[in-house]
Amino acid sequence: MSTADEIEAAVTRVLTDFGSVAQVASAADRLRGGPGVPLSRAALVVWVADQLQNDGNLWLRGAWGRPLPPCPGHQHPANARAFDDEAWWVCPEVGEPVGRIGELAG
Repeated sequence: MSTADEIEAAVTRVLTDFGSVAQVASAADRLRGGPGVPLSRAALVVWVADQLQNDGNLWLRGAWGRPLPPCPGHQHPANARAFDDEAWWVCPEVGEPVGRIGELAG
């Protein structure tokens, strides 16, 4: 089972790319139960990204109608995937990684 600290760290990485890092505590609280099964660090970050992409537009201030996170050069959001034990944002159109989760916005 993932600890609260691991979930909060994953939330911070994802929300950094969403441009909403100020809302980490709120998001971490929403996901405090975790995925219910043990996951690697990369898989946990991908799980958190999936959860926040599904619900983030509903409760993240200013996020309604925006792709979270935007795929560079496209109108759609990037998808979260794990490769080589790292969590990445991937373009769903071409299937190529566009940046590590937590580093896309920088």
